[in-house]
Amino acid sequence: MLEKFKQNFKTSYEVANLIARENKSFSDGEFVKKCILASVKEIIPEKMSVFENISLSRNTITRRVEDIGGDLMTQLQIKSKTFKFFSLALDESTNVSDTAQLLIFIRGIDTDYNITEELASLESIFGTTKGADIFEKVNCYIENLGLIWEKLCSIKAPNMVGRNTGLAGRIAELTISKMIETPIFLHCIIHQQSLCGKIMNLEHVMNIVTKTVNFIRSDGLKHRQFIEFLNEIESEHKDVLYHNQVRWLSRGKVLKRFFGLWWEIQIFMIEKNKPVEEFENEQWMYDLAFLTDISAHLNELNIKLQKQSKTIFELISDVKSFEIKLQLFKNQILKQNFLHFKTCQEIKQNSLIDASTNHFVRMLEQLSIEFENRFQDFKSNMTSFRLIENPFLSDENNVHETVQLELIGLKTNNHLKNLYKDITDKNTDLIHFYKTLTDDFPKIKELSMRIFTIFGSTYSCEQTFSRMNYAKCSERSRLTDEHLHFLLRIGVTHFTPNIERLVKEKQAQISH
Repeated sequence: MLEKFKQNFKTSYEVANLIARENKSFSDGEFVKKCILASVKEIIPEKMSVFENISLSRNTITRRVEDIGGDLMTQLQIKSKTFKFFSLALDESTNVSDTAQLLIFIRGIDTDYNITEELASLESIFGTTKGADIFEKVNCYIENLGLIWEKLCSIKAPNMVGRNTGLAGRIAELTISKMIETPIFLHCIIHQQSLCGKIMNLEHVMNIVTKTVNFIRSDGLKHRQFIEFLNEIESEHKDVLYHNQVRWLSRGKVLKRFFGLWWEIQIFMIEKNKPVEEFENEQWMYDLAFLTDISAHLNELNIKLQKQSKTIFELISDVKSFEIKLQLFKNQILKQNFLHFKTCQEIKQNSLIDASTNHFVRMLEQLSIEFENRFQDFKSNMTSFRLIENPFLSDENNVHETVQLELIGLKTNNHLKNLYKDITDKNTDLIHFYKTLTDDFPKIKELSMRIFTIFGSTYSCEQTFSRMNYAKCSERSRLTDEHLHFLLRIGVTHFTPNIERLVKEKQAQISH
């Protein structure tokens, strides 16, 4: 009887965990239960009675989600006490109730080089969202988790909210008053790249594209007629896409689809007495093709930067690689060579005039300058990054004086040099190399730990906000901030809920 009781509790917790991870509403519990019962009946019918007695009402699921969320928070609190160093990633957005939500992710490392990355907190801000307001939330969180400012290595955010009076300025002021090292402040590398892509002066192209797409899609009848027209002519594409300024990959996808359908769009627009005159302008078509191609290259970089678990070294390398590509593109286009601009090649093959290459080269130069300016905060720390990425190629004269002697000892150690080569040749995580270093290199080990905690981007925040918008939508606008926090924590955690312990606690409470 006790075993059956325990199994009931355990299964209800597991189902609650499933519902929370899938962003189901609490009222979906009974639906999930029916699905489970159908599977149990087919696979293990002798266990039907165990599952039938499980209560998965709205209130039960709510309590289970609260318990699981609380357990995960307890695990983070225990784990954070082992952190040698940690970094934070922040982002702010608003939910469906127009409440500002501040997401705080933490990435910590212990002395054995075990890295933990978790959702630290979801803080609701009901007033202003100035740097001072965000600082208070961050300061309160660090104190509540029992962390100390001395261990904070870096803070990454899309917008640092002012380096003098904003978040960065407040933290710098606090660390100076405590006479401790000020953490590195880094903008999100993905947002930086996205902003770089917005500086190209081709609004005369995007305005026409947006206007045309809106004409087709804003009216239900026209939209249906356009889709039917594409089906009749057996077009490769079945519709045009809307452009969203907020979504990073939106413009590239819209342009690629628009260019792929430009002939069909022109026929349809002529039938509606709204011809797009720019389609007859070859230079405008070149501009459309160029913007399509360069947006595709930017999207390719963006997707690389969004990959999870990428180190700061890999992200910087991706950006540097793109900067070199821009120089190559510029030199080739000057010679009317569109080898890496496939859409421009297509226009050139069917055009009677050459493209205005000077026009494109100026935009590529402008984009190069923007990349150079946008990533200054990363480049100012490049010496330290390169030292940890490959100490054997670092010049001891250029590194900080506190690690110079250790670096010399490391570079002249043939055993460590061979070990580093074996690790990199096998594409093994660089952490393993520093984990094997002895205490003869304390400063280099400390620097490596600090750098390994740095977030590559705030992409984890972006993903979590997407979950938030799904979990707290217009149909579930009454979901409390506390329960929203539990749902998000369960949805993104790398920890495993300790369901056995939760079951035992519940059994103990009921026995009393």
